[in-house]
Amino acid sequence: MKKIKIIAEVGVNHNGSLKTAKKLIKELSKLDIDFIKFQLADPYKVYSKDAFKADYQKNNDKSSTVIEMSKRLQLTRDDHLALNEYCKKFNKIYLCSAFDIESLKFLVEKIKIPIVKIPSGEIFSVDMLNYISKTNKEVILSTGMSNLEEIKKAISLIKKNKKKLITVMHCTSLYPTLNHEVNLNFLDILKKDLKLNIGYSDHTLTDEACIGAIAKGASIIEKHVTLNNNQNGPDHKASYSIKKFTKFVKKIRTFEIMIGKKNK
Repeated sequence: MKKIKIIAEVGVNHNGSLKTAKKLIKELSKLDIDFIKFQLADPYKVYSKDAFKADYQKNNDKSSTVIEMSKRLQLTRDDHLALNEYCKKFNKIYLCSAFDIESLKFLVEKIKIPIVKIPSGEIFSVDMLNYISKTNKEVILSTGMSNLEEIKKAISLIKKNKKKLITVMHCTSLYPTLNHEVNLNFLDILKKDLKLNIGYSDHTLTDEACIGAIAKGASIIEKHVTLNNNQNGPDHKASYSIKKFTKFVKKIRTFEIMIGKKNK
């Protein structure tokens, strides 16, 4: 079996602090993971004036508006350049999800990220999909809130200009995701209908969903991680602490051995 690729999703759990982001990288670099991922957005290009916070954001973040929340949680582009170099120092790969076209172009053209990670919220950002279609980049596509036909349409846009390696990530866009909302059986449908690599982006607060996804053929696993679950911010409560993430990674590596080969 090929080794499972693990994405440690920092996202915005640095709370806008480069120092905190670097501390997370340093702690995560001790683990047997592949990618450390962040997020980049221009809040004024992502949100309309009447955009509102999701319920979990209202519960976990004190900012008065979604734009103010996003502004508070952003690192500068220079910060992201620094994080890319800092990941290299520890032999880990920096990844970052873009939420607008200019942020995406910066990641591809300036940082030269090896893989484009499309977040669930941008699966219908046609300008971004058209831009990605003209690159040779590997793509990881998250699919929260999308049905199968919508996923197929996004993939057709991504593939329309150049062939590329695509991994489609099953995802439930709830923070946290409850057990009855995980629906791992959808991975079987993705694998059968799309004939592409599949993965799983997890928002539960347990290990079982990721282990089950691997058993169903997921080649990439993504999970949120934070330094402190009690911080003010939208994603901390739905993230693993470093301690829990460490145990989680070890469990995945053990499970890889248990899966073994297809022969008796």
